[in-house]
Amino acid sequence: LEDYYYSRCLSYQLGKDVKQLLFQRIQTRLLSSYPASTTPTGPRNNGAYSMKDITTAWGQEAVKRGRQIFESDQLPFFGREFQEDILVWHIGTCILLACADQQHVQGTYGKAIEVLSEYLMFLVAVRRHMLPGLVLRSLFEVTRQAIADVWAEEVVHGNKNNRSYSCLRSRKEMLAKTLHELKLINEDWGLNNANTRLISDGIDLATVLLQVEEKDMPKLMELVFDVWIDKLLYAGTRCSRESHAKQLSHGAELTSIVWIITEHAGPFRIGE
Repeated sequence: LEDYYYSRCLSYQLGKDVKQLLFQRIQTRLLSSYPASTTPTGPRNNGAYSMKDITTAWGQEAVKRGRQIFESDQLPFFGREFQEDILVWHIGTCILLACADQQHVQGTYGKAIEVLSEYLMFLVAVRRHMLPGLVLRSLFEVTRQAIADVWAEEVVHGNKNNRSYSCLRSRKEMLAKTLHELKLINEDWGLNNANTRLISDGIDLATVLLQVEEKDMPKLMELVFDVWIDKLLYAGTRCSRESHAKQLSHGAELTSIVWIITEHAGPFRIGE
């Protein structure tokens, strides 16, 4: 049932504009990485990555290239393990999209960020065999339960009305705002509880993102999109061939499509 629900959601949300932006950015990442400043077809694209960038980083390179929009001592951070990182960035992304000025998050970048964030969270929740690194099922389960407890407490205390926020999107946005408010009220919230550690990290990440100056918000949205693109590429290229083959027998996976594109692009377009 979860497979069906998320695949339907992905098909619905992956509109033509989002799909075009997604694969254009992947193509940019895979453009030839020559030592010189030009390629055989013209100037080198600054968005190009080496295969080392693609297979060893899951967003760090994107932040490194766009760090000028942040305070020098406050940069977005990443989880120690890939699946942990997806959890933290998913929470941070949800808060960003809910709390930032809506004129900045309702465009194509906003839609693409939400789709990629939801998709990689789907892999963490349902298809862990398609992700590299340690399988952190217990961490996912306790984090999900902790978030459910936060929402339940808000409803019990009358802060949220179940009927008013019965729509999944409305509940998600309200929960994201609630989490952000918890840390605004008490900056130490969640730090003394192992079950809420990743939630606290996700809120802290969102706080860093939301502190970007108004004039730099368009650049921030593109940077966050680039971070999720890097995570998608990392997941596709570091997933085992056996897992890709097994999943292909049940239907194509977006990470498998990305992996195939990268495998074919590598020998011909990336100067390694």
